Amino acid sequence: MGIGTSMLLKMQLDKVFKVLDLDAVVELADISTARGLAVNADLIVTSNELVDRIGDVTAPIVAVTNFMDLEGLTEGVRSALKLN
Repeated sequence: MGIGTSMLLKMQLDKVFKVLDLDAVVELADISTARGLAVNADLIVTSNELVDRIGDVTAPIVAVTNFMDLEGLTEGVRSALKLN
């Protein structure tokens, strides 16, 4: 993911967390930095293409195929955080 795509995903996730009434901090990171940040993350959201490159993390991962699908993102986050 490039910086533009990452920023788009961040803006969408900000909307998702507002819909779910969750106070969240969304951080953008390249894959190497993301591995380090994952230690303290409650959730990782990335593209399908990068999931395997994240490595062994304890936080749940949401693999995104369509960054514009707000409903799909919301359901993915809800499911990963067990909010159902």
